Amino acid sequence: MRKLLIITLLLSLSIFNLTACTDEDSEKDKNATTEKNSISSDINENSSISESTAIEGEGGGNENKNNEETEKIKTISITVSENKYFYDNKSIEFEDILDMLKESDKNTIVEVTENNATHKAYDRLIDKIKELELSLIEK
Repeated sequence: MRKLLIITLLLSLSIFNLTACTDEDSEKDKNATTEKNSISSDINENSSISESTAIEGEGGGNENKNNEETEKIKTISITVSENKYFYDNKSIEFEDILDMLKESDKNTIVEVTENNATHKAYDRLIDKIKELELSLIEK
């Protein structure tokens, strides 16, 4: 019953997100088209547009460029079936999963899929993920 409620909640949230994203995307498309038309008319009105070049060492770079590296989010997908664990569609020992999780940084998301798993095997993995303070998605 608990799984059914969780699945229903996740489906509801997914549908809500898809609906919201679709509405936002169509609104963005309308705004982009309006802005593009406005820019085109400005260019047509001011047909003499000049381009300037900065003197070397005095700027001219992309001011919006972010010098910090963006952090990449890594996802690890693990399936628990009966009392066995699978990673990349291959059977993997629990100790190997632990090593992999311990080497992961805090930006790693662990996606766990339950496929007729025993409570002991499933809970053992979930507890370790929470202990290591990694993000968790249960399916």
